[in-house]
Amino acid sequence: MGEITIRRQHRLPLARARELAERVAAGLRERFDLHYEWNEDALHFRRDGVRGRLTVARREIRIDAQLSFLLSLAQPQIEQEILAQLDRMFGGQDGHAAPSPRPGKRS
Repeated sequence: MGEITIRRQHRLPLARARELAERVAAGLRERFDLHYEWNEDALHFRRDGVRGRLTVARREIRIDAQLSFLLSLAQPQIEQEILAQLDRMFGGQDGHAAPSPRPGKRS
């Protein structure tokens, strides 16, 4: 079995961080038939092959997940997708969202 632990700092009010975590979970429910429920500030999730929790703290988001053997083969890709989702919702490593490109400016 594979294990994933990801911690990400954020600078959002706790209620806003929890709201964004709920959005992430709702999207995952739609895409992957993921079931989840809140227990205080921890969102527990599960589906065939994966179970874990997303904990929302005052300045940190933490994800702990256990993957089945089959899913553990894709662990690096799963971790990259989780990090990308966290960056989109909560900002980059330092807790700030990445700046948006300027309209009309192309590379």
